[in-house]
Amino acid sequence: MHVDVIIDVVCPWCYIGKRRMDAAMAASQTSFDVQYRPFLLAPDMPMEGKDRKVHFAEKFGADFDMSKMTQTLLAEAGDIDFQFGKIERVPNTIDAHRLIGWAYGQGIQADVAEAVFEAYFTLGEDIGQASVLTDIAERCGMDRTIVSNLLSTDKDRDVIRAGAMQAAGMGVQGVPFYIFASAVALSGAQPADMLLQAAQKAQDGKAA
Repeated sequence: MHVDVIIDVVCPWCYIGKRRMDAAMAASQTSFDVQYRPFLLAPDMPMEGKDRKVHFAEKFGADFDMSKMTQTLLAEAGDIDFQFGKIERVPNTIDAHRLIGWAYGQGIQADVAEAVFEAYFTLGEDIGQASVLTDIAERCGMDRTIVSNLLSTDKDRDVIRAGAMQAAGMGVQGVPFYIFASAVALSGAQPADMLLQAAQKAQDGKAA
């Protein structure tokens, strides 16, 4: 079964949602073909990114208290080692999405997406930097030279922007967003059992 999962890699709920999709697949006898697709939570983010404190002050207001939001996230994180204190910059995620998109064709997209999430949320790395993305690509088995050369061009940046706009045009307002077999949609980092129920519903609909 094909599953489109729309994400942005600076969204902690998307990391949780990715892990829950992994758990759902591990618990199911159904064969899943999961494709991670782009969403841009900050489509106007400068290519060099922005200081995290400045970004959140602009987004939520200077007096916004992040602690309650963080507590909710950590309560749902499972075994994800979120290290928000290490994150200094919010990156533009177009290049990270490009890398994840290229990885799908090599059958290692889930590994690359996991590595991008880990680099940002656990290691505090700037995943807007080509050097960081190239290191991730190499660790996951991609050709370092090819990836480095591709990242130095504009290849597929328009594809990422178009994909994000398409998702928004479909009514996607928050991520993660799952689409099972082009038939059943589910929004939010739902528990694994809910994802499996959605998959079964899509499967039943195709069999009817």
